Amino acid sequence: MRSCFGSCLITSKRRVSPYLMSVLFLRSSALSPLSRMHIQTFRNIGRELYLSSNWKIRPDIKKALQKALESERRGLARMALEAILKNAELAVKEKLPICQDTGYPVFFIKIGKTRLRNVTLLEKGLTLGVKDATLKGPLRWSVVSDPLSRGEMVPNIPPVFHYEYSSINGIEITLLVKGFGSENQTSLYMLEPVSGPKEV
Repeated sequence: MRSCFGSCLITSKRRVSPYLMSVLFLRSSALSPLSRMHIQTFRNIGRELYLSSNWKIRPDIKKALQKALESERRGLARMALEAILKNAELAVKEKLPICQDTGYPVFFIKIGKTRLRNVTLLEKGLTLGVKDATLKGPLRWSVVSDPLSRGEMVPNIPPVFHYEYSSINGIEITLLVKGFGSENQTSLYMLEPVSGPKEV
């Protein structure tokens, strides 16, 4: 996926999970100084990344599905693969989520040789962008206002932010849409310290 916000380049990154990881790289040479970037810029970025992450699957995932369809001989399996590919095609065309589980936004922000001083501005803008995308997407509301009392649903905010300092000339913003339902069928089994090969 490629889109522009002024001189900002948005592209997709190929790693982790079938959920698209959208990446934005802000070049400090094009946006100087980055510390003066308006909150609306980050808001636009957050909205675009969250929407595109839900509308598109990564090219390598799509290629793998097409390859599987070409080699598959069983009728039901072919039908399933065809349905998945058709769904992905319609999602892009209609700008609708690929899956009803639109995930929880996790941002990985790499800060390089830049003069960005106001991280709060960055986080606030990206958070507003996520809220906009959830409300206008439309994307599913999957977060409650309080994890203990539950409370009312909120538009998938606040997102999670992870920071890393780097030697890159700018800022790289990566969004991972973390699936909410993928752990539903998992289980946990604890081994005792004396457990042997049989228990394992």
